[in-house]
Amino acid sequence: ISDLDIPRIKDYLAKRNPTIPFEQSKLKSILCTLHVAAINGDFHIKKSAVLLFAKSPALFIQQNQIKLVRFRGTIAADIIDGETLSDTLLDNINKSLDFIRKHTKTALKIETLEREEIPEYPHVALREAVINAIIHKDYYSPAAAQVNIFDDRIEISNPGGLLPSKQLDRLIGTQPESRNEHLARAFRRYKICEERGSGLLKAGLATELYGLPPIQFDA
Repeated sequence: ISDLDIPRIKDYLAKRNPTIPFEQSKLKSILCTLHVAAINGDFHIKKSAVLLFAKSPALFIQQNQIKLVRFRGTIAADIIDGETLSDTLLDNINKSLDFIRKHTKTALKIETLEREEIPEYPHVALREAVINAIIHKDYYSPAAAQVNIFDDRIEISNPGGLLPSKQLDRLIGTQPESRNEHLARAFRRYKICEERGSGLLKAGLATELYGLPPIQFDA
């Protein structure tokens, strides 16, 4: 438990319910209430607690990686820049989005005294795709989630494959299901992701409004 980042846990609880004060003496009970720890004779921390709150998650879960690559052109050959992240899931999400912003274009729209920056891709769609890749990753697989940026597209993937109940042509607007429900529930409470089933729909609508080709899914 000493390897957990207490300020992160306090921040999570404050966003979940700011009226409840944090008491470190009750930390074990709090973690059990969050379903990231359990007491079965002995107290033990679940993998979700490490991914969300550990000071150094990679020390315990080496599979917690996301690889970011910017390629020159439209094929995966000439690498311009790259990073490998292995921080907490929230840090991985934010750093991934920062990397995408760094390596995609931003247009300026000036119609009043203030200028408006318009990114090449809608933020809501990118955020949803990155969050989905991280939440639904198979954390038993040694392979990393990946964000590959090309001149004409962004490909975001993770190991794990499609869940048995899902079909590629029926992902949007279907009954929500998660490979890692504890992580998905924690992200919703942290106000990181959308309510169940609404994120992909919003991403698809945002992409359409941008005039971009539809999001393509593969497995």
